[in-house]
Amino acid sequence: MQELPPLDPCGPGIGVKANPIENSQSIFESIIFHLLHPDESSVRISHHLLKITDRKPPSKRLEEIPKEFYTNTLFYYRSFNCRCMIGDPLADALSLPFHPNFWMRMNIRLMSTFSFTLIRIYTNLARWVPLARRYIVRWHTKGMSVFYKTWSTRHKSKMAYALARNEKASILDRENIKTGDYGNASFCPFAMTAKPT
Repeated sequence: MQELPPLDPCGPGIGVKANPIENSQSIFESIIFHLLHPDESSVRISHHLLKITDRKPPSKRLEEIPKEFYTNTLFYYRSFNCRCMIGDPLADALSLPFHPNFWMRMNIRLMSTFSFTLIRIYTNLARWVPLARRYIVRWHTKGMSVFYKTWSTRHKSKMAYALARNEKASILDRENIKTGDYGNASFCPFAMTAKPT
């Protein structure tokens, strides 16, 4: 691990040429180390990601949000799917819980089995049925194009608005945000929590 170059998730910085091979190798090895040797931060990060939801919390202050708000059926469903993919030893090391109610556990198992069966049917259709493959490829290509166009036109303004509203550290100054002129500035979500170095 000591031989890996330091990894900046926001990029190498302005005027520095990126090395995509080193960057991708660092990300890959970091993921492997965190998966094979989970620690307390791995547990906290995995639980945080599994609790992501579109629901708005009853309070904006994190310490006032009740624990039950995020530990809902969706959280246990995601935990069960992760457990199926990574195996019980690693899931136990990450403290991925089962639903406390036996009947809900069975319901989650059935939903997961049904979802994976549909995905399996869909992928086999794309692999073995030429007509289905043609339509699936067109559909995915169109979807990716629409997503990329939407993301590239809205991402910078959304990030600038969020940075200005929360008054977090950013590579932008207030003038960029007021004028809406972002140039080639990088809008990395990590910049909202820490100043890029």
